[in-house]
Amino acid sequence: MSYFDSWGLLGSRDNDSNSFNSILYTVQYYLLIRQLPGHAGVEGMTEQKVLANLHKVLSEDLDMGHGIVKNIPSEPDVLTETNLISHDNITAICCADKLISGILRDEILEQFVKQGLRYNNVTPESPGSRFLLPQDALFLTYVNGKVLSYPLFPIYAIAAVISCLNSSTSGKLLYYISCLTMSSNKLFRILFDVLTLVIRLNPRFGSWKDVFDVYYIDPNHPNNVLSRELYK
Repeated sequence: MSYFDSWGLLGSRDNDSNSFNSILYTVQYYLLIRQLPGHAGVEGMTEQKVLANLHKVLSEDLDMGHGIVKNIPSEPDVLTETNLISHDNITAICCADKLISGILRDEILEQFVKQGLRYNNVTPESPGSRFLLPQDALFLTYVNGKVLSYPLFPIYAIAAVISCLNSSTSGKLLYYISCLTMSSNKLFRILFDVLTLVIRLNPRFGSWKDVFDVYYIDPNHPNNVLSRELYK
């Protein structure tokens, strides 16, 4: 039994292979353990190992060419409607790609523009109504270093604050990984500090540890284990 699947990606629970959001969970794990230098890792999954796993999966298993990507490695090479990518996974894949210094996120942005500010990984030639949320579209430009979109950063920041004010976990950990992935950017560092304060003032949470605890029901989930150590 393991929380990690055969690709070395993290599931939402023990023995959860082929989890639809495994890239998202794995990026969370990496960004947590990166803040705990020298940590041996849960199940021996060190910072170096998880980064290597992300590198292999993104370059060999998810990338279908021309900015089209799968949600997870086990999806077929011929995608159907059940394989439509979620906006969470687009953000998570772009974060992972930046962390490994790849070029996939740039190709995803090109595909997004080509599809008329939409992203459909199943029928890219006919994307339909697959528009990204404004904040997700903006992050796609930021993670690619497109400075012309920074005058719209307040829109992104307001959406992040609103997410962290509400009582659900929705969106919070997506902004968590986005800000930490972009930590070399001063605006994102400031935004992360603001969001941390908002979480602290949120009566349901109080810290990022509490957000992870609510998101992952299993107290032994690796992301809960690491967040408890990090946010004591």
